[in-house]
Amino acid sequence: MDANIDKIIDDSRLKLDKWRDSSLKKFNRFYDNKCDELERYYTQKVRQQQKEIDQLYKQLNEFNQKQNTIHEDNLNELQTNILNVKQKIAETEQKFISIHIRSLAIDKNLIIIGEMKIQEFDLTTLLLPYQTLNVSENFGFGLATTFDQLFSIRLDIKYVSYQLPIRCCSLQDNEWLVVEANTSQLFHIGREGKLKGTVTYDQPPYKVLLFGSNILVIRTDSTINFHEVWH
Repeated sequence: MDANIDKIIDDSRLKLDKWRDSSLKKFNRFYDNKCDELERYYTQKVRQQQKEIDQLYKQLNEFNQKQNTIHEDNLNELQTNILNVKQKIAETEQKFISIHIRSLAIDKNLIIIGEMKIQEFDLTTLLLPYQTLNVSENFGFGLATTFDQLFSIRLDIKYVSYQLPIRCCSLQDNEWLVVEANTSQLFHIGREGKLKGTVTYDQPPYKVLLFGSNILVIRTDSTINFHEVWH
């Protein structure tokens, strides 16, 4: 019995090992890319400064060829500029390059052991429900990769003379949220294409997007609102 348990654990751990190896490769690739970017940045900066010096020396040679017509103040200014650029190059070689690094945050839900509990989106936790039934319109939902229609649903939307675009975003568990700006309505569509809830937003919603699993972003005419969605 214990041998079987150990074998199951070892076999399952292979999946974790594979994930770790794959993640380390991605991390090392990212690190190598940043090292290359750092080298390009430094080389480009020094090359630009060297180009400035070459240009100044070129002007100096031209001045030397026209000594009778060049004012001494102009020559002194040019020599000063050359010294200043050389000083900048020396400072660049001695200083560290500014690098801004954020700590690597690891989501504790990145790996879930055991059965994964699918959280159901609840529109009523966002704001109080409100429903308006008028003119009906049909909407189709499909796969972005093939454009095959998954289902269609009839939504009761009040008709106005100028119809603003109707937007939607996908939620967890193959559900959808439709926003209609003319009447400020939000429609919660279930995975089987059934209407699960309708509420009225306090401002006309023009666009909607779900970040992560519980941050719903709604853009209105003058604001971008972030809502924490409770399940």
